[in-house]
Amino acid sequence: MPSSLPDGLCKITLEKEFDNQSFHCTGSYLGNGHVKTAGHCLHKAKVKYLNCKGSDKTFYVEEEKVFPSYDHLLLNREEFNRWRDHALLKLKTLPNIPAFVHVSSKERFHELQQKFSVCLISGYGINEANPGATGFLHGSSFSPKILSLKNELLYVEGDYRVELMPGDSGGPLLCRFEQTWYDLGTASAHNWQHDSLFAPNFAAKDWFNLFPTNQFHLNQYPELQKEFVIAAELTIGHTYYLLPYSEVSSDEGSFFNGDNSFTKITVTKIERERVYGIVESLGSSSFFMCEDDFLCYGKVVEGVVSKDRILEKRYLFKK
Repeated sequence: MPSSLPDGLCKITLEKEFDNQSFHCTGSYLGNGHVKTAGHCLHKAKVKYLNCKGSDKTFYVEEEKVFPSYDHLLLNREEFNRWRDHALLKLKTLPNIPAFVHVSSKERFHELQQKFSVCLISGYGINEANPGATGFLHGSSFSPKILSLKNELLYVEGDYRVELMPGDSGGPLLCRFEQTWYDLGTASAHNWQHDSLFAPNFAAKDWFNLFPTNQFHLNQYPELQKEFVIAAELTIGHTYYLLPYSEVSSDEGSFFNGDNSFTKITVTKIERERVYGIVESLGSSSFFMCEDDFLCYGKVVEGVVSKDRILEKRYLFKK
């Protein structure tokens, strides 16, 4: 219940740059006027204000900084890239609320891991008790035994009751030892196995202290080489993958699948270099908001694709 959740959990209200619509993420207060959240929350968006549990005041942001290693084009392509998903907000006024203890080294994490009595996923997102609304603080406790570190990410093993949902992004992974709540990482996403993924604080250990200017500039439309043409002959009725940044023509118009490497096509007809089929936009993508003529997450269309954009196996992004 929210009344039993610790103070210092913050609801961050943001505004999208492309349509000025409001949405929200979650954050955690680190002390010294700084709130930690997810880097992807600030992508093409600006913070309007914050409200934090433990204070009846509204807080405004003096400075927003995204972790310099954050790369939005890589973030949703493969799970292991989510270690980059960090951002800090510097508030104009200091909240009079307690801060979480920030675990900023892998050694400290391993030292504490065996001592934790309970852990907590919390946030202002959708939850099972109130699936029709977001913006209400909720939380679920879980055993530290289902918490693990792999691929430089913190995983909470699949359990729908504690699964991260939209609006929970940026919230802290909290675990308690004695009477102290420790902040281990930043809520980033959940995967298809319903694991909740957290970017560990120690991935950005030095940066959290320096609070540097982010010099990264997003290259939104990278060129992909043409040598990825499928080797085998296409077969009607079989399902294949599309290269990222492929165009799909349909009766609804032309769409692009953006950076989505999970987009599939089930072939129904082949005419020279044009392949007809059922196109499904599945998996992770930066463009799930359906902006700028990109295929929506979960969208299925009858479409036409150029033959040289089709692969037998999913394309894996590497940096």
